Amino acid sequence: MKKKKSFLYVRNEYYGTEKKEDLFSELYEKHLDVKVTITRKTRKTEK
Repeated sequence: MKKKKSFLYVRNEYYGTEKKEDLFSELYEKHLDVKVTITRKTRKTEK
């Protein structure tokens, strides 16, 4: 069976003094026991 991937998009903003993505990855790894990889979404320029 294929492992399901889920995506959570977090903007590059700060929550207090921490970045939101760091906060979310910490919460997910601790409570949901999932591996979090942070990837940057790059925008392609179209002509």
